[in-house]
Amino acid sequence: MAFAGVSLIADGKLCASTKSTINSGADSGYHLIVVEGYLRTKETTPNGEWIKSRPFIVGGRRWTIDYHPNGFDEDYEEFISVFLVLEDDTGPSVRVQCAFSFIDQPELRVPKHIRQSEPFYLDDSFDGQFDFMKKEVFERSRHLKDDSFVIRCDLVVRKSAVNKEEEGTAALPFTELPQADLPSHLGDLLLSKEGADVTFEVDGKEFAAHRWMLAARSTVFKAQLFGTMNVDNATSSVVKIDDIKANVFLGLLTFIYTDGMPEFKRG
Repeated sequence: MAFAGVSLIADGKLCASTKSTINSGADSGYHLIVVEGYLRTKETTPNGEWIKSRPFIVGGRRWTIDYHPNGFDEDYEEFISVFLVLEDDTGPSVRVQCAFSFIDQPELRVPKHIRQSEPFYLDDSFDGQFDFMKKEVFERSRHLKDDSFVIRCDLVVRKSAVNKEEEGTAALPFTELPQADLPSHLGDLLLSKEGADVTFEVDGKEFAAHRWMLAARSTVFKAQLFGTMNVDNATSSVVKIDDIKANVFLGLLTFIYTDGMPEFKRG
């Protein structure tokens, strides 16, 4: 699936730097919601209220995700609720399938699982999971790490015209393929340091990486390593970064290479 952006929620609200729209340019894609400071978010967002993700475009339509840390309404106040929202009203109803998972649940993102979700129509409304996960269970789970977690929404938009009244039994456009090993291979590349051409000095530690990977995955790194944003860094093989902890930077590199996060240890 095509990458359709990241929304960072910190201090109980969507960070301003993530408000712009990103277009996946495809009929299927996934969007990530990164929540830093879960307890703070839970305290500041009452039952029935939500935090909206940055907008993103999949299948030519504009979408957002509503994250309810204390549930959609009184009936679901013990749960986390998440919903896919069709933001634009410029076209007809659209038939979609979507699946929500935590970033550490790759087994839930294979085509078979997403196809099992019931197709549904959206116009300018929403659909999702009122009872995505019970809060007390979530707070004891492996998904919550250092008061942070990541939710992934996989979305497929059906392009062919199908009337709302029809049963619509045709399968959505998935192709059965073996589960990709690319994240594993890239993770091994990061660990082996083979072919690395830049070293970052962070919090007294060194991290070897590959300029091409960083530039392909991050416009900020692309500007820093190849552009005019920092001429010294564009030519130097050693880049010093301040104001970030080593384990956080390792998490950033791991996500860039693998779309996953490492296990964090305090201390």
